[in-house]
Amino acid sequence: MRQLDFSASTTQVEARPRNRRRTQAQKTSLSLRTVLLGGATISLLYLLGQPLISISPAATSIRTTENSILISGSLREDMNAADIQNIRLRINGRERLVSITNRNYATRVPLVRGANTIQAIAGRAASPPLTVLAAIPPYDIWLELDWEGEGDVDLHLYWQGSGAEEDCYWEHKRTAAGAVLDFDNIVRDGPEHITMEKAVAGTYIVRVVYYAQAKRDPRTPIKFTVVERLDGGRIVKTFERVLHEVHEEQTLDTFGF
Repeated sequence: MRQLDFSASTTQVEARPRNRRRTQAQKTSLSLRTVLLGGATISLLYLLGQPLISISPAATSIRTTENSILISGSLREDMNAADIQNIRLRINGRERLVSITNRNYATRVPLVRGANTIQAIAGRAASPPLTVLAAIPPYDIWLELDWEGEGDVDLHLYWQGSGAEEDCYWEHKRTAAGAVLDFDNIVRDGPEHITMEKAVAGTYIVRVVYYAQAKRDPRTPIKFTVVERLDGGRIVKTFERVLHEVHEEQTLDTFGF
């Protein structure tokens, strides 16, 4: 077995105090680095505990019987928001832009039956995710329109059948056939949302109309998206288009029930 040699020369013994002093200095330096690192860690944890983007309702999960929910929030004051004009709102995996005013944002979010996941994102920062459990019907027809920036774009659901016809839009929000426009956005971003719990027999046409520029530069076209869910969400279509001038109308889809 190897024996450890504890003997030491005078030179080695004399060197020990210097080694000890160096070790103590190293320990002091290490302790200081540990304190600084600990402080940085605490600060980091504090920052992580205070997200750069807030979202309200501030809950992990909520339940509702409504088919939409008002989502709002703000950018934290120490976040460099000079170049941030909107946040990306991720809803059930799809993203749409929502404008920011004085670091704050607010928008209504149409819900689908069951669990809805919502999160606000700006650059690499994100709010805590929110899950909204919606106890609502499995709509035969579910339409959502949103667009980028200022302007007034209208969503229309036109129906024709059995010698009758109706157009569900901002001037006729509830039709005899059962279509409902929940909200009419006339300022910016959208959304507009039309639902029909039980579709009656006939032909349906989905249209959008560029109604007004609002404060928008007339030279700037409007990018818009329409999400269409049919038969309780079994069929899902997404239309991404551009409107160039006021009063322009586009037909997106025609289908029958």
